[in-house]
Amino acid sequence: MERSGSVTRTRARWRPPWPAVVSVLVATAVLAAVLIVLSGRATTRMPLDPDDPGPRGTRALASVLADRGVPGEAARSPEDLAAVGVDARTTVVVPNPSELSQSGVDALLRTSPGRLVLVAPGSGIIDALHLPVTVVAQAGPGPFVAECHSELTGDGETVAGSGLLYRSSAPGATTCFPDHSDAADDPTHPPSGLVDLPAAEGRPRLVVLGSTQLLTNVGVTEESHAAIALRTLGGTGRVVWYLPPVDPEDPLVVEGAAAPRPGWVAPTVLLLSAATIVFCLWRGRRLGPLVTEPLPVVVPAEETTLARARLYRRTGDAHGVGAVLQAAARDDLRTTLRLPPDADSRRLASAVAARLGRTDVEAILDLLTRPLEASELPTASRELHHLRRKVARP
Repeated sequence: MERSGSVTRTRARWRPPWPAVVSVLVATAVLAAVLIVLSGRATTRMPLDPDDPGPRGTRALASVLADRGVPGEAARSPEDLAAVGVDARTTVVVPNPSELSQSGVDALLRTSPGRLVLVAPGSGIIDALHLPVTVVAQAGPGPFVAECHSELTGDGETVAGSGLLYRSSAPGATTCFPDHSDAADDPTHPPSGLVDLPAAEGRPRLVVLGSTQLLTNVGVTEESHAAIALRTLGGTGRVVWYLPPVDPEDPLVVEGAAAPRPGWVAPTVLLLSAATIVFCLWRGRRLGPLVTEPLPVVVPAEETTLARARLYRRTGDAHGVGAVLQAAARDDLRTTLRLPPDADSRRLASAVAARLGRTDVEAILDLLTRPLEASELPTASRELHHLRRKVARP
């Protein structure tokens, strides 16, 4: 019978918080559904996107060009590039040329822009476009000085380091921002971070930029990047940013290009999150109001008193000890004299004096309320004890 009663009390003590559980599960299901729908629609912006205000985007440069009368638009597929009407008054910028698929390259070859700007192209895309440019090496820390005569750069202008270095033996090619750090290179024809090729048969004017920092929202404010970027992209009537999606299965795409996220990733993450929440609810068992239970042990009053006394002695709080003794005496005297709990100390002292037939009300009030020093505690404690015993006598 006792065991049955214990089980009954245990069951009554813990009640599953079903409203909270149901609310959390419903909220999790709704959140999962919304995220799954949004994950199908979400698009990840590519580096150097003109609509991206982040560090890797180029919105700042696109906005400045538009303010100077050079509007821009983004072509995000080969079909978009064919539809925007590229002509001799158009500069086509390819921010990620090494990620172009074969269809993207074919669409680019079918256009005839006034200027084609490639940003850090690799050897694969250079060969695919049949360009007389060679990738030499990775650039050093920089900065690099222009050291060229071109309408794209000014005397003494500099660019930050990093990026790729190129050479070109094409007639009329202009190379700027050479890297002289390699002593083995020909000092008269060092690799450079910018190559400017004049238009030729079957090819528009070509500008190869070795560094992406020239165009980004963060890097455009460094060195002479802003001036060089505005001259390079603002030389015609408008700008088209060619940003087709990456096709990782295309053999032309360089190894390591960003691949789209598999469709099963988002549902798997959401399912694991929901399972974690359910597990926490199952193991938590403490949702809802707390349940009070009696202590399994009894602490004698003497031990409590001694422990409190040691605590007061360790902290040296004589005033606190005296206040506790006086408060206990006042409560006991009010009860003995049948005074209300809110009776003030002066009324209590007057009642005590009347009970004992004394006239020193102020002395009694002083004993019951005056802050006590450490040296006064023994005497005051005895006096309070005697006062309580006298008042309690019939």
